[in-house]
Amino acid sequence: MSLEELAQQPFAVGAKEAGRAVRDGRAKEVWLARDAQERITQPLLLLCQEQGVPVVATYSRAELGEACKLPVKAAAVAVLCS
Repeated sequence: MSLEELAQQPFAVGAKEAGRAVRDGRAKEVWLARDAQERITQPLLLLCQEQGVPVVATYSRAELGEACKLPVKAAAVAVLCS
């Protein structure tokens, strides 16, 4: 999935919201920013591994924030099941 396709999907932004979506079984994929602080992304990465949710770690925080049409950067985005 590309950034353009991400923008067309329902999503939850931020490590806390993405983590909630993973725990609730609503996330089909999680995107972690490659330049985010590890203390923020590591717990979410481990949760995704435990729950079997695929992780994409290709883009920067600025790219994720822009793709989600936010005025700020995003460390994590969960693509939600539709």
